[in-house]
Amino acid sequence: MPIQQMLVGVGKAEVFAEANGGTVTTVGDYKVHAFTSSGTFTVTQLADTNEFELLVVAGGAGPGNTFSAGGGGGGGIVNHQTGQALTAAAYTITIGGGGSGAGTSSAWPNTPTGNQGSDSSIKLASNSSIIQEADISDIASLSGITVSQPQANNKASYSSHAHFMGGNSAKVVNGTTTQYSGGGGFHSVGSAGGGAGAGENGDSYGSNTSQTYMSGLSWATGGGYSAGGGGGDGYATTMVTGSTTYYGGGGGAGTAANGASGVCGYNAPGGQGGGGNGANGHCSNASAGTANTGGGGGGGHSGVFGLNNYNSANGGSGVVYIKYKYQ
Repeated sequence: MPIQQMLVGVGKAEVFAEANGGTVTTVGDYKVHAFTSSGTFTVTQLADTNEFELLVVAGGAGPGNTFSAGGGGGGGIVNHQTGQALTAAAYTITIGGGGSGAGTSSAWPNTPTGNQGSDSSIKLASNSSIIQEADISDIASLSGITVSQPQANNKASYSSHAHFMGGNSAKVVNGTTTQYSGGGGFHSVGSAGGGAGAGENGDSYGSNTSQTYMSGLSWATGGGYSAGGGGGDGYATTMVTGSTTYYGGGGGAGTAANGASGVCGYNAPGGQGGGGNGANGHCSNASAGTANTGGGGGGGHSGVFGLNNYNSANGGSGVVYIKYKYQ
């Protein structure tokens, strides 16, 4: 049989992408490159179908504190892009750090200031042009009021003092931005709200987990609704492992409950995606956001009107994932 006839019907083999950098895992027919610290991602071969999936997570906030219970830190903003075309080139990966939590207040009405997280990004190494970025400045203030660091030092228009509100967060999915708000707090009852995650609003004081817990407390001298609100859950995705994982969870708020007995069993929980738990003014520190999740730090407590001093906790660092078909 002539060779020309033998080759009839034999098509060209599909070409897949090849790249290096970071820590590589496989999910089915896909490779996932994880960057937990800054580094370089290099595409050495492009596929016939030039599509990469990118997940970029900024650092979580270290929240401000108050003269009582402080709000939780907002989770790091998440930017998730599918179907992104790249070139065969080197890319600089930058991982944003978590913000530092505030110290404690020495006197009413002082409200120590926390710090937002830092941006994470993917940039073309040759000219630093941005391919994708999780930009903290894209997190908006609450409606009707503007603050300089809404992820860390939030304030509501109805309160004359800052940092009882949980910090805000946001997500960007294929170019569409969604904002999330920290939970409400109020200084007159020493109550604080949880930080927003990149997928859910933070809990307000006296709601959800905090309200359920408070129903079992014995109140000696009043002080109702002082259990802090929980942090909102972060952005949920199956990109990284094939199962659902969360990024950018909000931090739980601090708890102040001078009039309660048995309150040491409660720390306002951080949201899924690395959010830290809030402090309890009776007995326990706030916890930091988990590294490489963009989780917000837990809210602190100042003992100006009683109980103990606990700093607000630091936010967790960000992370970058890059996924493509390799077979």
